[in-house]
Amino acid sequence: MLTLEGTNKLTSGGFAAVAGLQVQSKNGQTASLIITKQSTGSLEVKGDYQGAGIGGGKEGAGGNITINGGTVNAKGGGRAAGIGGGDEGAGGNITINGGTVNATGGGSGAGIGGGINSAGGGTFDTGIDGNAFITVDPNISDKNNQDSWQGMIFEGNSGQVYGGSVILTTDVEIPSSKTLTIPENSTLTIGSGV
Repeated sequence: MLTLEGTNKLTSGGFAAVAGLQVQSKNGQTASLIITKQSTGSLEVKGDYQGAGIGGGKEGAGGNITINGGTVNAKGGGRAAGIGGGDEGAGGNITINGGTVNATGGGSGAGIGGGINSAGGGTFDTGIDGNAFITVDPNISDKNNQDSWQGMIFEGNSGQVYGGSVILTTDVEIPSSKTLTIPENSTLTIGSGV
């Protein structure tokens, strides 16, 4: 479990094919990372060549990754996901319930999901009460549960409010190049003090 306080920056330390923050399934064991809901700080991570920002190194699948709060900026190295698998690594199981998350794939890696040429994109979920602000470039690999997503999610320049009612609980700025859609019968509420 990781609680963010202040500003935290991690890189892979210059070793090839290593994730910035490694959460990689190995030897039949599944690694897990939980960033707690009480987190108010920020985390900036960048994978080195072929390593995910958060997740696996080369050919490594991301483990179980849950983000409940804080601000997380994750960028993959060449061919790896921002959050998920390294180059040729599957995405793992990723849940983002809250906070502000910016995930950028390296090369052709997913923003959230698998690295290039991976065996699978893994799973992505927001939980039933999700209220996160998520920007992903270029995409989220797994859309099997898209009908149950909850929060404000951008893929590239197109964003949408998912779920019937979303309460924004963190300060955010939508860049002028991006467009947010609030579908009919959905509401976006700006929380107190935000």
